[in-house]
This record gives sequence, C-alpha cells and structure tokens, in this order.
Amino acid sequence: MPDQGLRRAVIIASCFALGVALTVIAAHRLGAFEDPQREMKNAAQRAATALAASAWEEPAGNNVKEITKAALERWPNAEPILDVRRRASRALATQASALTASDVARAEHLVALALELDPNNAQARLLDADLSTAAARPPPATATAEPLPEPEPKPEAAKQRRRTPGEAKATSPAVARPPASSAPASPAPAASPAPAPADTAGTPGGRWL
Repeated sequence: MPDQGLRRAVIIASCFALGVALTVIAAHRLGAFEDPQREMKNAAQRAATALAASAWEEPAGNNVKEITKAALERWPNAEPILDVRRRASRALATQASALTASDVARAEHLVALALELDPNNAQARLLDADLSTAAARPPPATATAEPLPEPEPKPEAAKQRRRTPGEAKATSPAVARPPASSAPASPAPAASPAPAPADTAGTPGGRWL
C-alpha cells in the first residue's frame, strides 16, 4: 500500500511538471516573456527604414502604411510609431506639391495618403483644398475659328459663267471701224504717159537697115 501511494504521488507530480513546462513553452512562443517596448521599437525601426526608401504602400507587408497601422493596433498611441507617420506625411505632401502642375492624379493620391498617415498635416490639408477647387473649376473654353463665308458672286460674273460658248461669241465686242465719211472719195491720180521712144534717125550714123 505505501508503494502504491508513492507511485501515485510521483505520477501526479510528473503530470503537473509536464503541464507547467508545456505552458511555459507556449507562453514563450506567444511572446509573453518578451519586452513589449522592444518589439514596438523594432516596428518603429522597420517603419523608419521603409520611410527612408520612400516605400509608402509597396512592397506588401514592408511599407510605412502597413507597418505603422499594424503597430498602432497593437500599441495604440505609441509615440515612435506616430512620429514615423508624421514624417512620412510631410514627405508625401512635399512630393504632391511638386506634382500639382504635371500629374494631378498622382498628386491627389499622395495627398490622400498623407492625410491618412497624419490628419493634422496642415500642408497636406491645404493642398487637398487647392486640388479640390481646381477639380471643381470648369475647363476654359477653347476658341474655335469659324470658317469665313464665301463671297457671293456678282450678278455680271454669274451671268458670264452661265453663258455658253456660242453666246460668248455672239456677245463679244465688235472690232471698232472708222465711220464712213459723207464726202465723195477723191479720184485717183491719172497715170502719167510713158515716155516716147527716142528718135534715132537724126543721130549720126543713121539707122541700120
């Protein structure tokens, strides 16, 4: 009987020790013995590294937005995490300000992300108001040059265009002729008589027979 009681006590003690060991191992794996402040600081360091690389939303799981969001869910109002978010918000607002004239869509996206990280960012709020006002403003009307009307043809020109070749020949102006004189034409001068052949009889030597 004493041996059975001792054996039973050993078994109970062994089960208790095993249970404690399993509990300690599980608690260690769950982080029960880790320093919460150390983990929070590690998360802030990861977020600061992502900030230095301008990794605002990419790559997945290793960017400022996701790291700081997960950290604040675990440690609400943790100042190191909030500080990283404020610095990231200021950097985003600066980038958005430089893109307002060249890429409005990208500027609007960066401003929205800056306000998500830090709703109290005055520069981001001002940019957001300016972009909203510019989007609501109607686009300027573009002046379009109207074609000039064709000049109406003159009546004479229209008639000339409608004439047929025969009509054009018939209506062509006649060649101007001098008017006929009422005085009778003067007679033509009479032709002068031809000179008589020279008399060769009186010449020395007489005429050849």
